[in-house]
Amino acid sequence: MKLKFIALLLLMCCFAALFSACEPIPEVVYISLPEQAPCEYKNKAGETLLTCTLTAIEVRQYTSNEHDYVTAVMQVENTGNAAISKVSFDAAFINENGEVINEADFDCNYDETPLLAGDTTERRVSQWIYEGVNIGNFSYSVTGLTEYNQDTEVLEEADEEAPTSWREAIVSTTK
Repeated sequence: MKLKFIALLLLMCCFAALFSACEPIPEVVYISLPEQAPCEYKNKAGETLLTCTLTAIEVRQYTSNEHDYVTAVMQVENTGNAAISKVSFDAAFINENGEVINEADFDCNYDETPLLAGDTTERRVSQWIYEGVNIGNFSYSVTGLTEYNQDTEVLEEADEEAPTSWREAIVSTTK
């Protein structure tokens, strides 16, 4: 019995030592954004099919100052007449000096619950930012839509020659 108690006490000490070394999750710092026009995706006929608005930049600043977790929050609204199953984006996190930290293509999939005409939803794009680099900008553009149907045919795709609707929100963090 005494041996079980000592083993349990030793196990509790090991767990306490293990979890005391973990850095707590920091509070989210919201960066205020200037009022700007939303990013619109239009078809070849000039009809607006989708509107995206950057609503917030969230930054979790860790005390070790080795990395931050940055999230861009976007409001996506289907302004067209068809239900949407997928929206494709190009996005870039940019530092204070205007240099691209990371750029990526990403998709918002609405396969289970399509984005119906007139519906609005919130989407988040997140990135770990290392070595004390401060976020200075987040840029994105809508590059394509997929209509929701059984065959999931492409509704519209952006032309390489046609200008895409870029929207940049200039933000800065202070540490």
